[in-house]
Amino acid sequence: MSSVSPTAAVKKLACCPPLLAGKLTMAEAADLAVIFRVLAEPARLQILSLIAAQPKAEVCACELVETLGLTQPTVSHHLKVMYGAGLLHKERRGTWIYYSIVQEQLASLRRVIAPYDDTMIPLPKVVSEQSISNAFETPVFETPVP
Repeated sequence: MSSVSPTAAVKKLACCPPLLAGKLTMAEAADLAVIFRVLAEPARLQILSLIAAQPKAEVCACELVETLGLTQPTVSHHLKVMYGAGLLHKERRGTWIYYSIVQEQLASLRRVIAPYDDTMIPLPKVVSEQSISNAFETPVFETPVP
């Protein structure tokens, strides 16, 4: 007769292996959430993409206004927010300010999203705002009129 109780035997036959890695502390999750909120703005993602695509991986703030089709104060605001979140470095050269990406900050985001896979994955299919809003609508049921 086996000395293992039936309850202990069931516990050993779990559906999945135990979680071993990848757990963020609450403080780490809170810090990263701030950065992800900053990147949730489409214009900021465009700015990050534009900077990363440049040969020297830097951009003068003046170049972003026309490229993004935004006003100078709006671009300055986005750059200030991204700099404040630690996503960008800035360097003054004469009257111009050049921005570059803080690679360590991006690396920390990558580790959270894909801790074991450094390969590039294709971008998801673009979904229209209408289809997103439709997905969250509550279905309307008509009640029969007596």
